[in-house]
Amino acid sequence: MNDKLNFDGRMLDEKLAAQAQIADAVKALPEEPLSLAWRSDLNTKLHAMAARRKKLDLFGWIWKPAAGVALAGALAVAFVAREPGMAPVARKSIEKELVNSYVESTASWEVSTDGVSSVEAKEKSTQAPSEWDQEDGSATL
Repeated sequence: MNDKLNFDGRMLDEKLAAQAQIADAVKALPEEPLSLAWRSDLNTKLHAMAARRKKLDLFGWIWKPAAGVALAGALAVAFVAREPGMAPVARKSIEKELVNSYVESTASWEVSTDGVSSVEAKEKSTQAPSEWDQEDGSATL
């Protein structure tokens, strides 16, 4: 155990000697007077950067909402406006059916008399017309 202490003691002495050499090298360095010029320059640069950043932030308050409104407008135009070739085409058959329905309803009201309903008149008008003879035309009631 005594050998271990001597070994550790020798290592500590060597390390202290190395530190003493470093301390001597540091003491040999010339002393410089303190200067706060570098700090003043740093503060000036930071102040300039802060002013520029403030302008950019203010500009961001303007362009970010404007960009959002422009994007919303573009999407609205894209979904609402369509190309001329894509316009829905009105079906003529639907319009034709509406006109035919109107013509038939007015004809049934004109044809119907007392005792004949408009449904009966419509049924009779859709049936094939019977052939009239000469005698039927000259008959009187």
